[in-house]
Amino acid sequence: MRETRVLTDGLRAAIERSGYYPGLVSDAVASALGSEPVTAYVVHHDAIFDPGMEVRRHMTVLALTPTRLVYSHTDEHPAEEPDSRPRAETSTEAIRFAKISSVALSRAVRSEERLVGKECRSRWSP
Repeated sequence: MRETRVLTDGLRAAIERSGYYPGLVSDAVASALGSEPVTAYVVHHDAIFDPGMEVRRHMTVLALTPTRLVYSHTDEHPAEEPDSRPRAETSTEAIRFAKISSVALSRAVRSEERLVGKECRSRWSP
């Protein structure tokens, strides 16, 4: 991906498209980026229903710079009083590539057949 200026128009547009506290999220990401250019980014917005059937939203932004991975996560919290509004909380971390010593990956499948094939499944069956 080509190098672009800090908080590229595409990154800003992706944050704004989510409609989820775009000013807060953009400000947090821009503060963490400083003057470093963004080389790639991912914006993930997730809306879930809590047990009370209220929508709770979360947003994660990953931005890659030439020297760091910037991770920003924003959570929505329910209103504390009946007449008050929900609030959002953002945490941001910038990790220098030189400090990363390992990477952990997770994988999920719906059934072991998709993972190993039918011919191997019988060996693991009780």
